[in-house]
Amino acid sequence: MGETIVVIGGAGSIGSAIAEYYANADHNVVIGDIDETKGREVARHANISYAHVDVTDDGSRERFFDQLSGIHHYVSLPGGSLPEEKVPFEELDTAIALESINRNYTGQVFAAKKAIPLLKQSQGDRSMAFISSIGAVASMGVHAYSSAKGGLQTLSTSLSGELGPYGIRTNALILGTVDTARLRRIHTADTMEEFKRLTALGRFVKREEVAKAVYTMTHMLTAMTGAELTLDAGQTVNMHGRLPSQYDRPR
Repeated sequence: MGETIVVIGGAGSIGSAIAEYYANADHNVVIGDIDETKGREVARHANISYAHVDVTDDGSRERFFDQLSGIHHYVSLPGGSLPEEKVPFEELDTAIALESINRNYTGQVFAAKKAIPLLKQSQGDRSMAFISSIGAVASMGVHAYSSAKGGLQTLSTSLSGELGPYGIRTNALILGTVDTARLRRIHTADTMEEFKRLTALGRFVKREEVAKAVYTMTHMLTAMTGAELTLDAGQTVNMHGRLPSQYDRPR
């Protein structure tokens, strides 16, 4: 058996692809997720185990990390934006904004804090990979979510200097739109085609491409720390700062 990998959010569509990629490379993978049904389904793989965690809850984080000992690589995959926050900023409800920030930033920060002592227990090359979004660098119309993702990128950079002397690298992967079942469920076929036209390649990022990128960051680019890698099929450079039909122009 290879190294121990922890994937927070490992029961979701993207997280499970990441977990399975590591498991197929003969690593021991622990996935933490709030969705027990999906988590146990992913854990049917011989090299994957599941434990419940709600990163927004102090007690849940404590119980999850107290089960673990030395780990080698830590992957943080936040929960995603909330439908209710897709409104003009001045109309954004405070409770909704705080919920999104807690799911996508605050909870992830304190989960990472618990992971660091476990990384220090191990030897050799170790790393933390924070999964962010192009929403942190482009106008996507989900302001709390975008701010949270930007915070994760800053955290990754900030930690790199502190953890480097311990041999622990910290990097961020910035994702464009990833083709998942959830994406197809919440958008019409016409909207999906409209989104694809925003990318330079005319397509979405594939789940397996995300998994390969994360693995590359943790196991191949071993001199990279405090850095950001963008995987978006050319969405950022092609979208000109806005999504189509996202806002009505003032009259």
